[in-house]
Amino acid sequence: MITSKNICSKEFHGTIKQNVMMSYAELIQDIREDMLAGYTTEHLSAEFLQALKELVKDNKLESYTPLKFYWSTLLENLIYVVQLHEEILETERNEEFEFSEAEDELFNFWNDSEMAQSFLEMLDENNNIIEASAHLLTLLENQILSFYYLHISNQEPNLKDVILYNAIPEIGDNEERLYIGESHKMADFEEPSDIFPNIALKRIFSNKSGIEVEINTDLFEVPLLSNDSFIKLKGKKVYLLPSCNKGKENLEQFKADTLKALNIIEASSEGLLDTFLSFTHSLVPVNETGIVSYSMQSLPGFSSINMFDRDFVDLMDDLLHENGHHYLNTFLNYSELLNEDDDKIYYSPWRRALRPVRGIYHACFTFFWALKLFHDLDLAIEEGKLEGIHQFSDDELLKIKKRAVEEYLMLTYCVEDLSHAYDNEKVTDEGNELIQSIYQLVNEMKERVGQTFSYLNQHHVDASKELNELAEHLREQRKHYELKS
Repeated sequence: MITSKNICSKEFHGTIKQNVMMSYAELIQDIREDMLAGYTTEHLSAEFLQALKELVKDNKLESYTPLKFYWSTLLENLIYVVQLHEEILETERNEEFEFSEAEDELFNFWNDSEMAQSFLEMLDENNNIIEASAHLLTLLENQILSFYYLHISNQEPNLKDVILYNAIPEIGDNEERLYIGESHKMADFEEPSDIFPNIALKRIFSNKSGIEVEINTDLFEVPLLSNDSFIKLKGKKVYLLPSCNKGKENLEQFKADTLKALNIIEASSEGLLDTFLSFTHSLVPVNETGIVSYSMQSLPGFSSINMFDRDFVDLMDDLLHENGHHYLNTFLNYSELLNEDDDKIYYSPWRRALRPVRGIYHACFTFFWALKLFHDLDLAIEEGKLEGIHQFSDDELLKIKKRAVEEYLMLTYCVEDLSHAYDNEKVTDEGNELIQSIYQLVNEMKERVGQTFSYLNQHHVDASKELNELAEHLREQRKHYELKS
């Protein structure tokens, strides 16, 4: 049962992670049974099916890891696309529709994928969704086999044997380095690859799509280096995986800042560090202006964080924000919290725009962790819990207080919207149970946040003005976007 008492409990975290592991194991078993029963389809190459049939026998696949979970999502995507192909061809045979629902789904799948640019270019060339998709299915076949070989197989990878591999920036891959496997061993290239992100390099089965593949012999037999780029807390490693030269140059500083940030979080808020360590294991420093942080549902525990353009207070916030996504995605990877639709009827205070139920639900869950951080941090500083750990500047102290009030105002604005979503069956019972446990914790912070707001009103004119403008803005939006049951 989800309650406000166990939200920050590592025992509860372990329970929901176990549900993901069980779901993963069931998928692998289903695929294994289908392949061993002789599954065939005209939409996949015979060579790929034969290779998949052999590798699904690997007993290493039975144990769950984040990278194996990512690999399983590649398989699910492949199965989904093949099903859409079959539906489209059946529709064409029956001549029921000029443009079927399955074609619409297929377009949206590729358009929202990492291969969107390639898909749109191929679509422009022949204006045929099924043909463009067939080309990309070959690339997906390659990615499934090469990802397995590089990241799951216990063999010492030799890049000359790897099928065309589409590098994944979210695990740190870049034109100069690949991170291999759960221990993130490093394959460094003497010269940057000129075909990034398709770093690697050899096809081992026939190319039914006709796509030409360049063989880059410079990348053959790249030695793997062990990786000690991690910090360790409570017996758990958190890797830092820099994806550019500037990141490598600043690695030691990033490690020191991250360690200090997490030590402050532990000293400030009971259970918050345990929550972070339950769901985050790898950080990829991102050096892109305008990018704050992001993560992927299919890559549990990998957080891409901008450590170049953000200050130390922002670092604590970003670490917990992405961890919030990992936490929520743990639920979403085995259960249904939402009955999603595309109706943009809920106003998001963070984006100042209307969002569908998924957007508003995700925002409320993930920004809760900012409220908890800044609320607890403000109190910990006042009580002297951080003496000897870190001395915040006056500007940082003001920012902490202000952010606590901002997040509280925006989160409490959304209560009515989430209630409306549940009443209209956009949120499931389990989804409502989870978000209500979060809001119980929000309510427990009301008194302290009110005191902080009063303090800012009395002592910080500019901050007070901005916060009161935000409060007035939210009152106006509530009147404007009044929801009907």
